[in-house]
Amino acid sequence: MKLRFDVNQAECLRAGIDCPKSVVVIEIDPAKLNQKQRNLLADRLDGIDVCQLWNDDNGTHRCYKPGNEIDEQVGKLQRPLRIKANAPTFEGLMKAVGEDETEVTERQARHRSIALAVSEAGVDKRTEFKLIAHKMHKRE
Repeated sequence: MKLRFDVNQAECLRAGIDCPKSVVVIEIDPAKLNQKQRNLLADRLDGIDVCQLWNDDNGTHRCYKPGNEIDEQVGKLQRPLRIKANAPTFEGLMKAVGEDETEVTERQARHRSIALAVSEAGVDKRTEFKLIAHKMHKRE
């Protein structure tokens, strides 16, 4: 099975890893992966692209970015926003997937705590949006 992901070439250079391309395709044997690895990858797959995940009010989804002019000419409105690893290897990919999973879990916890606070306070949706935007701004 083929998996495609982005690679941070600057980090590869810092680590002394030769990585001539910023997009890498590797071949894996799913039977050799443990169940957790298969689940983490399967949750992020769009074709062969390993995507970042994002949380919103409707759950957790793969991330996409707007397509370019050529994409739009062929009817494709968006492109997968792929995971970015610091090495062009399976190990580098899984490290990046693990970091993405940690971020997703943290965002889910924040989202739940905000939703709980909003429901307990009886706040309407416009005020809820302002609260969320204010909390996110304070974190940055």
